[in-house]
Formats: sequence, C-alpha cells, structure tokens
Amino acid sequence: MLFNKLVSLALLAATGSSCADVPKGAAFDHIFIIFLENTDYDLANSDPNLRSLFSSGVALSNYHGVTHSFQPNYFTAIAGDFFVTGTDSPTTWAPLTRRSSTFWKQGSDLETLPGGHALDLQAGNLPNYSSYTPNVKSDGHDTTVAYASNWSTGFLALLLSNPTFNNDTLVVLTFDEADDYFDSCNHVLGLLLGSAVHNIKNTVDSTFYTQYSLISTVTANWVLTVWVATISTSPSPTSLALS
Repeated sequence: MLFNKLVSLALLAATGSSCADVPKGAAFDHIFIIFLENTDYDLANSDPNLRSLFSSGVALSNYHGVTHSFQPNYFTAIAGDFFVTGTDSPTTWAPLTRRSSTFWKQGSDLETLPGGHALDLQAGNLPNYSSYTPNVKSDGHDTTVAYASNWSTGFLALLLSNPTFNNDTLVVLTFDEADDYFDSCNHVLGLLLGSAVHNIKNTVDSTFYTQYSLISTVTANWVLTVWVATISTSPSPTSLALS
C-alpha cells in the first residue's frame, strides 16, 4: 500500500471504533492533499521548483491518474469509484467519521472565508483529513507547471515550517492527470512531504500507485471500513508501512 516501512506494528495493533472522536492514525494523524493539474510526469519531474522538494520527502516515480478527464480522478481519490454511471448518492469514507466534526475538511484558495484552513490552523484545529484545491492559475490548469510549482513551493514552505501544522502530518502533492490524453499510462508525479516521512526523506518510491492509493491509505491509516473492492487491492505508499 502507499506507505509500508514506517508503522507496520502500529497498524497491526490498531483496534477500536472507526468513528473515534479524536482519531489517531497508524502512520500519521493528519493528511493534507494538494492536487495540481494536467502535467505529464517528465515535465513535472524536471521542474526545478518541484525537484527542490525531493530532498525533504519521498518522490513517487510510478504514480498514475486513473482516467481522462480530470473529474473522475478526484472522485476516485476520495470515494474509490468514478461514479460515471452510478448513483446520485455515492458512498465515501466521510460518513465513517461522522462522530468527529474535526476529522475532514475541503478547502480552497479562499482561505479567509469562515471555516477556512488558515483559521483552523490558527486555532490549532487542523482536521485529520484535508483536501486543498488551488485556483486554476495556481494548480497549473490555466498556466504552466513552472507557475504551479512556484506557487506550491511557497505555499508548502509556510505550512511545513509551522509546528502546529507539521505535527504527525503527511502532505501529498500530486497531479490529477497527465496533460497528454494519448498517454494511456496517465503517468504523473507524486510527492510525500511532512513530518510523517521525516525519517525516510530524500528517497524515491518506484512502486506502482494510482489515485485509488490515496483512499487506500486513508482507510488503512484510520482502520476505516472498506466498501469498494478496488481499495483493498490498491497499494498505499510502501514507505509508510500500511500494507
């Protein structure tokens, strides 16, 4: 699974309700996911700003989007399914944490709005699961990988230097899909950052991962009920010992 060397014993020992009020994770207590957009692996891997992050984390060199266009990749990461022809009321892991009002949150560049991540951080209430959506300029959709990487490194520098944020935290920076629609492998760059990978930073993980690996990692880390077959068979980063 996405993360396999850090806490194998901790995962085996994990027991109890999946709806704990203050959930502790097997490998990390917080996950913060940032999706950039529409960039082929080779282009992202050669970008100097993104490469400057490699020494601080784990580079996922064999990470893949699951389809084109963008939307199903986001669905898959949080719900484990495309929902292209499915129900209008899909199941995600979020209801499994319904007893915890601080477990998960989705944010955007509009951080100053009530409930924004900046306010959570100031109050010391960082959710266990955070998904952050840059605007279409910052994520590279309407700009370039250079623009997106410049924004990303500046944004992450502020977060990773904040001890309230970077406390048993895993940051995942990746792309929704490759820009080349004819790339059947949909190869994109993934990066693991934060205190959760401090002991294995400056390494490369070449294991095959997809967007399914994100939800696989979340469900394994917090011992949540698995309801989609593809989740249990999707690898989580081997460096985090969540097999």
